[in-house]
Amino acid sequence: MLQLSKIADLDIQLIDGDRGENYPSRDEFYENEYCLFLDANNITSNGFDFSTTHFITKEKDSKLRNGKLQRNDIVIMTRGSVGNIAFYDNSIMYSNIRINSGMLIIRCGKSISPLNVYYQFKSPIVLKQINDFMSGSVQKQLPVSILKEIKIFTCSKNNANFLKLIDDKIALNNKTNTELENMAKTIYDYWFSQFDFPDKNSHPYKTSGGQMVYNEILKREIPAGWEVGKLSDIAEFSTETTNTENIQNYITTDNILPNKQGITKAEYIPAYGNVLRYEEYDILIANIRPYFKKIWLSNTNGMCSNDVLCIKAKNSAYKFFLYRLLWRDDFFDYVLKGAKGSKMPRGDKNHIMAMPIVFPNNEDIIESFDTFFTPLQNQIWKNQKEAEELTKLRDYLLPLLMNGQIEVK
Repeated sequence: MLQLSKIADLDIQLIDGDRGENYPSRDEFYENEYCLFLDANNITSNGFDFSTTHFITKEKDSKLRNGKLQRNDIVIMTRGSVGNIAFYDNSIMYSNIRINSGMLIIRCGKSISPLNVYYQFKSPIVLKQINDFMSGSVQKQLPVSILKEIKIFTCSKNNANFLKLIDDKIALNNKTNTELENMAKTIYDYWFSQFDFPDKNSHPYKTSGGQMVYNEILKREIPAGWEVGKLSDIAEFSTETTNTENIQNYITTDNILPNKQGITKAEYIPAYGNVLRYEEYDILIANIRPYFKKIWLSNTNGMCSNDVLCIKAKNSAYKFFLYRLLWRDDFFDYVLKGAKGSKMPRGDKNHIMAMPIVFPNNEDIIESFDTFFTPLQNQIWKNQKEAEELTKLRDYLLPLLMNGQIEVK
């Protein structure tokens, strides 16, 4: 039977970052420079997330001592989202990465499989040890002294490699969806911002000399025959509520992923109070300021909390046009400007529905966009569902593989 061993007794280093006088200040971060400097948003429960990044210069990097990642290092959050962990293998595109003050590096010696250790830290056995410590801690942090006491199994490398194959497929699905989302954004901008939608001859409208007229409200030219109105002309809020028990597919602000990445698994609630109903093709948006830019196009029916806006197209033909309109950064900027409240500002519904928009009153254009977009969105949903199923499989197998109950040959 496999034995548990303390981290302190294994060939493993726990490396802190440089917290001295050379620790970078805010004005020393750049959008694109030599060395990626990690923050809490980059380390999730499912590995790295580089949807937001900031960098330091090569000169600044050279002044820092500890905290520089090497390939096959593990990064763990020790403050904030304690226990979130990521594996720095060759699939990560950045060659120079440093941790911040709320993280530690777990570096394995030659006799220890880093991938094995990584999955051990994702297993229930280690997570319970972390949670047991956190439950008795006033300050939610995980110091080196505690990490050294955490016990793990040393099991077959094959088991960890098998789990990595599942994670790689999940990552591939997520990457594919990001590319599909970017493609959809590009097409939307091409059609409805640059006005180069296909004309009756399948040529780009504006570039091919389609008639444009100046609009005084928008202070720009728009295609002849298009309307300038408000969001309320094509959309409305879902207001149907219910008081029920045994709620399926329950969505809160926590279930909607940041940076427009969809949702995590919807919840099951055995008993709850008044909740809002949503339906297929409704658009769910987190309506609390720290969580703006969380948006999801529903592919099912369910219920959501009152912290979530549920917006639907008045005409079903406009569903994908509306989703892409609300997916844009300028929509979230508009919501933010009109948000009300001091501690936790929320989007104001009247302000949201008053947002100026330009749209074609010719449904042929909208229906063409709908026809183009339907298979793309279906593929996104298919990839999401497959990733959810693979995640369930991984989470089921992980403890069995890590404690040696089953073995991959």
